[in-house]
Amino acid sequence: MQKTLFIFAMVSGITLANLRGEPLEPSSKISSVSLFRDGARITRVATLQAPAGKSTIRFDGLPTSVDYNTLEANIGEAKGVIRNARIFRDPYSEESTEIEAIRERLEAIRHEIQTVQQRKSSARARLDYVESLAKSFADGFGELAENGSSLSLSSGMETWELVENTRKEAADIEYKVALELVALNKKEKEIKQELQKAREQDSLTQSLAEVEIDLDTAQEVEMSISYQALSARWQPQYELRAFPEEARLDFGYFANVWQKTGEDWTDVSLSLHTNQTNRRGNVPELYPVVLSQHRPEYETDDEVYELSPFEVSAPRRKARLTNSVMAGAAPVPSQQSITVSASTVSFQVTLPGEVTVPSRQDASTLPVTQAELKAEYWSEVVPRVQLDTYLRARATNELDLPILAGQALAFVDGKLSSKVALEKTLPTEKIELSLGTDANIIAKRIEGAQQDKDTGLFDKTVTLTRNYTNKVTNYHSVPHKVVVVDQFPIATDAKIEIERLSPSASEIKVLEGKEDSGIFQWELTLAPKETKDLKLSYQVEHPRDWDLGPQL
Repeated sequence: MQKTLFIFAMVSGITLANLRGEPLEPSSKISSVSLFRDGARITRVATLQAPAGKSTIRFDGLPTSVDYNTLEANIGEAKGVIRNARIFRDPYSEESTEIEAIRERLEAIRHEIQTVQQRKSSARARLDYVESLAKSFADGFGELAENGSSLSLSSGMETWELVENTRKEAADIEYKVALELVALNKKEKEIKQELQKAREQDSLTQSLAEVEIDLDTAQEVEMSISYQALSARWQPQYELRAFPEEARLDFGYFANVWQKTGEDWTDVSLSLHTNQTNRRGNVPELYPVVLSQHRPEYETDDEVYELSPFEVSAPRRKARLTNSVMAGAAPVPSQQSITVSASTVSFQVTLPGEVTVPSRQDASTLPVTQAELKAEYWSEVVPRVQLDTYLRARATNELDLPILAGQALAFVDGKLSSKVALEKTLPTEKIELSLGTDANIIAKRIEGAQQDKDTGLFDKTVTLTRNYTNKVTNYHSVPHKVVVVDQFPIATDAKIEIERLSPSASEIKVLEGKEDSGIFQWELTLAPKETKDLKLSYQVEHPRDWDLGPQL
């Protein structure tokens, strides 16, 4: 029977609900998340009573930013089949009840603002009316009315007092109204921001999933759906705690998890994957490279060929119901550990226990694992380029998962030293680390006598002699290994001859791959406060009329 359906593409123009009546909308919960470097595979589970025959199950409020071609549905042990399934964005979606409630609060506060403003307008209108009466009195003072009477001084004083009282009342009302408006406008602004935030949140969850099932009998169905959300990712973050005198390196592995899918991942089983599922998985193809005479005036873009980058495919994984109950009591948090598994193309790390990652703009940092590694320490300096000395370490990756390229905070003897970059290192491989500057190793570079003299009587050549001394002092309280890197010049023309005077080959080490580069290094262990002079000298003979530049 068809228990699982994986939908790669749907072309139907109407929803399944329109075909099968009102859909069933069970409550569901995110049970597990497989988080990749560029997305997340989310599994949502629900238990429902479904009738015999065909019915449609709907899951709403799913991430808007979702790959609509990767829906997978599963009905577990139910006796029936899945007929169809799709995930899509509902073009007729209505605003959520939360947004409607915020709108109502916004309308209420705006009505309150209008009411307060009307109080101010009424006070101003009353003042204008009284002032107009006072003006009329002033204009008619001393004139006889039609009945032969005239306005008395006492009447004028009463009018004046009325005007003053009205002005005070209006000013008091305006002051109180101004205070109320400040508070109301602030509240209106907060509600507007809340509405905008709710709209943004609502816009993140505009997708629906509909699954059409056909059951033999009415029964309880444990259903799961899995979909690929795009607005999620993780990247590694490390903490290196170096203890050189103990030859120990404490390695902390963390996951910087970001997700803005609109769904909070609450108490889920979270696994981290090292691959990227959204990368193109096809093997690149080479095209013919045609060589012909170069004609710049006729060159077009069609004559330029680009090689596609090599990319590794990621397998599609089938999600399954994760509500199985383990026998016995779960281990306490301190005894829980990660589970690491490897496939052909990636590693997977399942974090212990249940994890919560909210949907928000900021990332969450989750501890993954830690290890105490044996390490070899030394300090390294390149005096020709820079006199700063750097503490280095070499260790073996004893973790069950790869160290991915990422940033690390380096601590030396408990104190923050620097922020460094790590390269990808697979399990059991060696890793070399730079842990910031070492102030206890002091290096100086002294330029010795420089000689330039004509040496060729007939071939007209010049011989240059160069001498340098690298002086290194150990101010550590214990013996310390130091590596000093330097170089001889190399020639690419047979007319340039180089003679290496010192150091001799037995005094130095040339790393693999640098045999023809002229680059070498001294390796020595210095006692506390010991100073060592390392001399470099060579001669260069070249045609007299050649300028070799300032490199020497």
